[in-house]
Amino acid sequence: MNARLATLLLVPMLWMSTALAQITETKLVAGEGILFGQAVAVAGDRAVVGVGLLEGNAAYSYRRVGDAWVEQGMLVPADGTDAEGFGSSVAMTDTYAIVGAPLFDHGGATNGGASYLFEREGDSWAEQTRVAPSDVDGQDDSGTSVAVSGDYAIVGAPKHNGIGFDSGAAYIFERVGESWVQQAKLVASDEAANDEFGIAVSISGDYAIVGAWRDDDTAAGSGSAYVFKRTDDVWIEQTKLTVSDGGAGASFGFAVGLSGDYALVGSTLADGGDALTGAAYVFERNGDDWVLQDKLAAEDGVPSDFFGVSVAIDDDFAVIGSFNADGSSPGTGAAYVFNRLGSTWTQIAKLAASDGGAVDLFGGAVAISDGCALVGAEGSNTATGAAYAYCGFATLVSTQDGVPDSLHLASTYPNPTTSTATVGFTLPTAEEARVEVLDLLGRRVATLADGFRAAGEHRVTLDATSLPSGVYAVRLVTPSATLTERVTVVR
Repeated sequence: MNARLATLLLVPMLWMSTALAQITETKLVAGEGILFGQAVAVAGDRAVVGVGLLEGNAAYSYRRVGDAWVEQGMLVPADGTDAEGFGSSVAMTDTYAIVGAPLFDHGGATNGGASYLFEREGDSWAEQTRVAPSDVDGQDDSGTSVAVSGDYAIVGAPKHNGIGFDSGAAYIFERVGESWVQQAKLVASDEAANDEFGIAVSISGDYAIVGAWRDDDTAAGSGSAYVFKRTDDVWIEQTKLTVSDGGAGASFGFAVGLSGDYALVGSTLADGGDALTGAAYVFERNGDDWVLQDKLAAEDGVPSDFFGVSVAIDDDFAVIGSFNADGSSPGTGAAYVFNRLGSTWTQIAKLAASDGGAVDLFGGAVAISDGCALVGAEGSNTATGAAYAYCGFATLVSTQDGVPDSLHLASTYPNPTTSTATVGFTLPTAEEARVEVLDLLGRRVATLADGFRAAGEHRVTLDATSLPSGVYAVRLVTPSATLTERVTVVR
């Protein structure tokens, strides 16, 4: 999904959670247009945000300088495309950006769709070419989803009528010199009408993933996703991803992400902690197999939050949007950051706009790269939209070669807490470790961990449901040192 920026508020703000004091929030807002933040992309210290429903469509590029994101210029189509959805999907690497225009008309092929490739030259972006499927037809909506990795780009066309109405397709384009040439058309081996294969796409190295959110695999509309592998110049379907708990209408595959050997798939109406809260699933590649590694859900999720409406993954970090979550007002939205430790993914942060309001749809689009997350909020500012950048996640779990370089006790999250909270700590060497909770009189009221622990990162859960309101000390005790943090329990 995508959006655009015109005015940058260069006002870095500490994020509200005391557990993440290292994280900064920067708000980007548009000077004109509507639904700014409907699509976002970030790669290192570069970001692109598109506005697809603005007369005179455009996308805006930014560069991170310290805690600020400084506008570098506009990405606009050389052919003067207007009101054809340019900017409603975006993706990028440090060198290339791709912008979708799913309502582009090809002669008689109304809304066949197109995508535009740009190359970065210093701090500006120059259009290289416009691409469209070789068999584009009316209402295909190619460019609904886009992704790029190295010399390869992928474009989703979920409304393409292949084997049946809206069965969908995706197309691979390869960079050849200054041109991008169609290399392959991807379709599901078991494609069927109304699957909308191509609603979401992602690509990383020699692998691509395509979502088919309306596939009737385990139940009507349960959804699926397909992984393809490139060998030489041929892309072959490697596996079909589904989950055993995918129920009717779960929409598994509405959002997808891919990074190295890990795939992330959003399922907006799956059963998370509660029915229909939404979930996201992480798959790890093992040879030619992709194995379900973990199911992610918001710790505070409730039905109809639409957790999983957007997903992004970068190495050991993932960010997942939940655009209907209620924050300060109904439908404010939220995004959740997870970090992988071994084979377990743990929520380390909940992101919410410091100035969030009703129906902001914060989390409708997300991206993450090098410890920075970008979150779109297309309903913010009375539907003119906004985007928010959060940076510093890598500092929360800093390790070298997987082993922390010092003893560390992280701040409890969330803090204050009304029920449960997570306590994280890192050990530079294997040793005895005890994590305990003390009241203000120094009395131990809970022991969260006690025993020999391996070097690395650890997380334990504080169950505060039986504790009275007040301030408590969380203490990490090892043979080498004792560290203490405070946590507040409220009722």
